[in-house]
Amino acid sequence: MPSPTSASPDHLDHPDPPPIPDEHQIRAQLDKVLGSPNFVASRRLADFLTFIAERTLQGRSDSIQQSTIAREVYRRNDDFDPASDPLVRVEATRLRKSLAQYYHGEGRSDPVLIAIPLRSSVPKFTTPGDPGKVSGLATIAETPEAPWQLP
Repeated sequence: MPSPTSASPDHLDHPDPPPIPDEHQIRAQLDKVLGSPNFVASRRLADFLTFIAERTLQGRSDSIQQSTIAREVYRRNDDFDPASDPLVRVEATRLRKSLAQYYHGEGRSDPVLIAIPLRSSVPKFTTPGDPGKVSGLATIAETPEAPWQLP
């Protein structure tokens, strides 16, 4: 009979998820990412990341849509049509690549990860403990040895 302190097979199948960073940790990480060379060099990407992160932290992630990003970040008209103008999709791809470069380089050991899932512009915030368990995130690194690589 197993002792009460031994791990049950069920516990092994369902390890605790990584802790979710608090708002202070997320804001500190956002500041650090925005201060990195890729984001300092591209005001547009910095504005995009700031906009979606702030909306998410305010509990307004439902308002993060291509048309809203186009108007608020890129100053497009109210008649912006994401079906005919790929601006936000293209910029979201650039943002994902810039985040991947950051986390592959100077952000490799950062305590908070910011990722933008494919087919979404709502950021996900996690810790490097077990980011593979965060559902729906795209791989943000091309190197398999990256400790923060997401599925």
